[in-house]
This record gives sequence, C-alpha cells and structure tokens, in this order.
Amino acid sequence: MKTAGEIVREFWRLMASNDFHSVMAVLAPEFVLEWPQSHERIRGGERFAQMNDEYPAHGRWQFTLSRVVEDDDTVVTEVAITDGVQAATNALYAGT
Repeated sequence: MKTAGEIVREFWRLMASNDFHSVMAVLAPEFVLEWPQSHERIRGGERFAQMNDEYPAHGRWQFTLSRVVEDDDTVVTEVAITDGVQAATNALYAGT
C-alpha cells in the first residue's frame, strides 16, 4: 500500500501532465475539494477534472512542488502553479 506522501506526489505528477482525468486514479471516491477563500466546494473526481479542463489558461499548466511536510497519514504540500501568465502558490492538505 502506498503512503499518503507517495499518493500526493503522484497527484502532482499527474496534474503536471495536464491530463486532469488521469488524476482521478489517485482520488478517493468521496473526494471533495474545498476552497475556503471563495466558498467553493467541488465533489468527485469527474467534476475536479472538468473544472481543471475548463479553467481558462494562457498555456499548459506547470506545477512546481516546493515543499512537502508529511507524517504517516497527513501530507501538506506547497506548489507553485503557472500557465506562463497567471501564477499562484497552492497549499494542499491531504489527510485522514
């Protein structure tokens, strides 16, 4: 069985492919993405993939994993994201 850290690293590797439907392979069936800043909630891998496919971009998305902090069942990552024009830093928490 893969560790939480291995799964999250695979998540970011798949995100970097820009094949967002491939990311569903590492998402739990009950996956929920919550963005507290905008009060958005995306339920399910299919909706997550669709949202990423349809999000306006100026080019391919690039993901640079800057930091990983993990223990047995919790992982937090810091990732720089850009499409060559837009840029953001993302913190991802994954845990049980």
